[in-house]
Amino acid sequence: MPIHFYVDPATNYSDPDARMAYGLHVVSPWGGTVFINLPEHLEYMPGTRGIARHHDERDIVWQIEGGGESAHYEAESLSEPGVFFRAEARAEGARVHFLFSIRNETRSRLACIRAMFCHDYGEM
Repeated sequence: MPIHFYVDPATNYSDPDARMAYGLHVVSPWGGTVFINLPEHLEYMPGTRGIARHHDERDIVWQIEGGGESAHYEAESLSEPGVFFRAEARAEGARVHFLFSIRNETRSRLACIRAMFCHDYGEM
């Protein structure tokens, strides 16, 4: 069985601490599933201003295509209108490739953009 992607609406909890608005499940050919929330936190400085957070109040954004062989989304930041981010995931053999981009359509400069990964990924 090849790698495939799926989304589970159950990860869109009403509890903001548990919500994973950008969650994607990756099923491997050798068994098991990896849950990836991309982005977990996306912010910029100064002042640690949020662009996207795992607890954003929105439906899961990933769109699955090709029977689960690829997935993508594009979303506008809820906290920074005019800032868009896009993610793509595609399976190639036993590998998964992710692409992530940010587009700023505002007149404001977003200095020092940084993605933060949750401590849950520390053992990977």
